[in-house]
Amino acid sequence: MKNVVFWDLEGPLSPMDHAWETADLFSIQTGGERKSGKELFSAMSQAIALDIENNPQSIFQAGDTLSLLVPFLKYHGVRDIDLRTVSEKARLVNGAPETIATLKKMGAEEFVLSTSYDGTSYVNSTSFIHHADRVGKSAGVDAENIYATHLDLNSLMLNRTSREKIEIAQYMILDLKDRPEILATYLTLLATKTLPDAGYGNPLEITKVMGGKRKAEKIQEIMGEDDDYSKVVVVGDSITDRDMLQLVKDRGGLAIAFNANLHALSHANAALATTDMRDIIPLIQSFWENGLESAKKFVEDDASKISISPRKEGPPVAESEKRYHLSWLGPEANLAATEAIHARSRSLVRGEAARLA
Repeated sequence: MKNVVFWDLEGPLSPMDHAWETADLFSIQTGGERKSGKELFSAMSQAIALDIENNPQSIFQAGDTLSLLVPFLKYHGVRDIDLRTVSEKARLVNGAPETIATLKKMGAEEFVLSTSYDGTSYVNSTSFIHHADRVGKSAGVDAENIYATHLDLNSLMLNRTSREKIEIAQYMILDLKDRPEILATYLTLLATKTLPDAGYGNPLEITKVMGGKRKAEKIQEIMGEDDDYSKVVVVGDSITDRDMLQLVKDRGGLAIAFNANLHALSHANAALATTDMRDIIPLIQSFWENGLESAKKFVEDDASKISISPRKEGPPVAESEKRYHLSWLGPEANLAATEAIHARSRSLVRGEAARLA
């Protein structure tokens, strides 16, 4: 069995949330002020995440905020080339290229599975890759091993009715941002009836996001008939990664939550909070050399060097001079304490984007 790593892009390899930053290209006039499209994106993201967690009949998959954002991008005149312009501001997580290169030297085949937009735009016959392929390749992942959300804004058309419905929808979403359960119901209606009836179609079908169950399905597709996951590692940080984390965990692989929120921590068997990706190398090496129990012992031996101190309010926090914190997420794991530790590293690495589900 060959060593394999499946990476999420945004979080583990690059701090940027590309779709969220792209939403900042437009604003909405409401109540005497202009609000960034980021507020629209954040409201939809929160509502969809809660709906996925709490509603067994939810129509959404993790990451579908990117599907719902597309008609608003089109309405506000965002172009394919603008996706590339935003992407050019993206940087890599400290140590990411070195980590990918080191794991390659250990014989690993590495893949990126990303919810972020990808596709190609053309200016004066020159092609520009939007985001995921560009950033993934800059980190050192082979282009043919990068899978993301295909988007071609130029091919989408809005008629008069769909434009009217999209205009109304943006105000409704902002009005309902503090009532996520009601907003989720509204977004369901928007996707399945309002926009299709207006001639746009169902945005969830038009733009199929590489997130949630689709990430897990892509891993199974790549693995083929091979049911041996004893050398498979997956690294993710958010709700869009929970299904692939759970898949690899259930099949005996190493599922690592990196600077993660609770959506990811709940589905991983190991967790790493750090500002430098190179801290993940010894854990993966231990797993590949001697298996899952060896990785668990490595984490537990490392964690024994860190003291956990209680606070008067909130969950306990770890006190350590190290820049990283490792956790093994077994049945007895204190997820509240781990989440608090990860929240700090997540904020340091990702900035404002750390708040997104």
